[in-house]
Amino acid sequence: MARLKTFERQHRTLEEQLDKTKAQLDKARSEHEDYRVKAAKVLADKERLIASLKENRDQGEEALELQQAVQERDLLREEVVKVCSELGAARQEAAESERQLIDQEQLATQRQNKAAEVVAETREKWRQTQQRLSDTEKVSLKQNISYLFTRQRKSFTRYLHSGEFISN
Repeated sequence: MARLKTFERQHRTLEEQLDKTKAQLDKARSEHEDYRVKAAKVLADKERLIASLKENRDQGEEALELQQAVQERDLLREEVVKVCSELGAARQEAAESERQLIDQEQLATQRQNKAAEVVAETREKWRQTQQRLSDTEKVSLKQNISYLFTRQRKSFTRYLHSGEFISN
């Protein structure tokens, strides 16, 4: 029973970890989606700026802005890749937590079934023991009754042979 409680505690802990991991995963997905939308807008703006700067190559200032926009776009792409890898890691962690939880549930179920079998076996042995005790008590009572009956019969036979009943 103590093992079962330990497994139940471990089961709850793993479920809590799984819930936390799922919440973190959902948060990471949401942040990733928000970030992706923002990055897409920034990239679109920068692409428009790059396109307009390409049209006006004559101006040195615009060329500098173009270069900065390209660098910023590249940095944003790197960040998007990084967030995607973090999201993948969070997914793997959630899947592993879920697998552990399933394994713990199966183990707890197996042990609970084994405990139920042991309880059933113990109850059957108890019933059989009670029945044997009852049978033993019956045999003992029969022996006592037989002994008392034999004693009474011998006593009565002696009484008859002694002839005392005639004089009374």
